[in-house]
Amino acid sequence: MPTTEPLDVERLQAALVTSRIGRLLMYVASTESTNADAVRYIQGLADAAVPHGMTIVSECQRAGRGRRGRRWHSPAEGNIYCSIILAPNRQLSAASQALSWTPLAAALAAADSLARYGASQALVKWPNDVMVNGKKVGGILCEQAMTPDKQPAIIVGLGLNVNGEPASMPTDIRATTTSLAAELKHSVDRAALLADLFLHLERRWDRLWSEGPDSVAMEFRQRCDTIGKQVRITFSEQEVVEGLALAIGDDGHLKVLVQSDDCTGDVQRIIEVRSADVVHLRGSRNPTDAGDIPPQEKSRVPLS
Repeated sequence: MPTTEPLDVERLQAALVTSRIGRLLMYVASTESTNADAVRYIQGLADAAVPHGMTIVSECQRAGRGRRGRRWHSPAEGNIYCSIILAPNRQLSAASQALSWTPLAAALAAADSLARYGASQALVKWPNDVMVNGKKVGGILCEQAMTPDKQPAIIVGLGLNVNGEPASMPTDIRATTTSLAAELKHSVDRAALLADLFLHLERRWDRLWSEGPDSVAMEFRQRCDTIGKQVRITFSEQEVVEGLALAIGDDGHLKVLVQSDDCTGDVQRIIEVRSADVVHLRGSRNPTDAGDIPPQEKSRVPLS
């Protein structure tokens, strides 16, 4: 049965070792969306500075949002639904390359925490899903909001299926989604997990903004479950392509080798995907074994 006891906020705050994330914490039993709450919080600050690391946590979301306008199933079953406001003390526009890696760094941080709690095979799926044993256990939704003084802030929404029952999930996602408790065969202490998650998030983002994206990019490529997979890319209802996921680009985009027909026969081309739905297909192969990869891309395909 899912764990439905409320989050022990006092124990969470006592366990924090972060400098900023989670130190200013708003807990609500139920809300429409923690990301929407974060936007309203920023808009209501008037002349006050946006507090970097301000965090909103809820037991359930009545209208949780996923990527591309989808609904995020958010029942009160002992899961994690939170939004973190990022307003680092620097011009965000000057760090655009690092910003594009912010959600990917968040996915890595979530995988780090799940691994510490026993999910040693936690991987990331491009662009910002967290996978355990081939099933989705969490996702990240990043949005940008403008402060009253016209400065940008980033809202990172994060949902993790912790103690929920996969059998209670909607039928259309049940086969591809799981929870941490279901994989570990026991319930998980959310307060301890959140404190650990906040620390991993803070460390990864601090390093990303101070050193640039190189280290995050290298690890994401190593731990990305999408590389080497046959994938279906859905840009819109009218535009769907399939191909081989080759690599992650310098700004975090996905490189995919696709085939298209023209009057001369099959033609291969590499597309750069920055915003789309990505589904892993069966029949995947290691990209290093793909003899038909264009020579200019072979050196960019990870060997792991």
